[in-house]
Amino acid sequence: MNVAIKGSPVTIPKNLGTTGAHSSIHTHEDPQVIHLEFSGRVLRDDLRLKRFFELWGKQLSSTCVLDQCNGPDGKLSMTVNGQANSEFDRYVMRDKDQIEIRFD
Repeated sequence: MNVAIKGSPVTIPKNLGTTGAHSSIHTHEDPQVIHLEFSGRVLRDDLRLKRFFELWGKQLSSTCVLDQCNGPDGKLSMTVNGQANSEFDRYVMRDKDQIEIRFD
C-alpha cells in the first residue's frame, strides 16, 4: 500500500503489529506490504482496510486520511489495482492488492 499527501509519500512503519501480541494484520521489513495472517474463522469486517489504519493508530474514512480531510486544501482518492475505488475504510483487502491512497 502507498499513501501520499500532496505528492509526498507517507512512511508506513516497518514491523507494525509484530511487536508484543502479533496482530493478524501487520507489516514486516517492507512496510508497503500488508500481511493478513489469520487463524480460525475470518469475517469480512476483519479484512477491511480500516482495520489496518486502526492498528496504525491513524484515521481513514471516505473523506479523511491521517490528518487531512476533503475541503479547500485537497481531496481524498484511492485506487485498487489501478482502478478508482470509493470504498476507502470499508474496502475488503485481498491478496496481492495494490492500494494507493492520495490526498491532493
